[in-house]
Amino acid sequence: MDIFQREPGPSYVPAFAARLLLSMAKGLARAEGESKRALIDEDADSMWTLAMIVVQWYADALPPAEARVVAATLQEFEMSAIVANLSLFRERLTPFVKAAHQAQSDAQLAAAGVYFVAAVEQIGVTMLSSAIKSGPVATMKEKVTARLPLPAEIRADYYKVLRGQSADVKPSSATAPASRADRFDRADFGTRPVRKSAQAAPRSVRGQVVQAATRLPDSSRAESTETPPRPPDPNLASAEVARAYLHTLGWEGSEVERLLTGPDGKRRA
Repeated sequence: MDIFQREPGPSYVPAFAARLLLSMAKGLARAEGESKRALIDEDADSMWTLAMIVVQWYADALPPAEARVVAATLQEFEMSAIVANLSLFRERLTPFVKAAHQAQSDAQLAAAGVYFVAAVEQIGVTMLSSAIKSGPVATMKEKVTARLPLPAEIRADYYKVLRGQSADVKPSSATAPASRADRFDRADFGTRPVRKSAQAAPRSVRGQVVQAATRLPDSSRAESTETPPRPPDPNLASAEVARAYLHTLGWEGSEVERLLTGPDGKRRA
């Protein structure tokens, strides 16, 4: 399966979801602390279902031909109620999803993984983990695994990445010599702590999502009544986390800024 293909057709949605899934794995494999502990033990089928939900959520930002394929492929799953809640975190999720959508190499998947870790830190690890285990998502998981199951090779790659091994996922074109970007993909983030500049998302927002999508017990819903600290600009936080990762590898300032311009060439705030 060529996960980097973007031609509208039967393989479009699975390939997009696979890029998202492997980006998540790459981010989690290099993450520290709560993010890794809470999500790394989630089974691949649950994370695959999350990737499918994200594909549906991002459809409005896709070119018309690609959006039509997403609608035709996923309409039977009736994801609209779950998808609507992701819009609360649009600015946090967009850099990750956009980078994964446009990725054409392992290195670019790794860069998208950095954005995923930043989004998880901002949204809240506990809330995201609880949402994955919620009744609506569990029901969706049964439908997705029955109709659009996770391909065996992508499942194997997912677990290889989480164990710190190479997934050997390459584009269909001829193999190019190793670049600095490829060395970045293979680098060990785990030995260096990530500088955390972002605060958690406000508990009042978490409460809305938990009540609307995850149906957690009353003890969890009560968190929304606490007075939260004021959150930072989410785009700034994503850029800062990504910048911190790259500087720990010894990347020069100009190279860091070039990567942080993102797939569309526009610098993140």
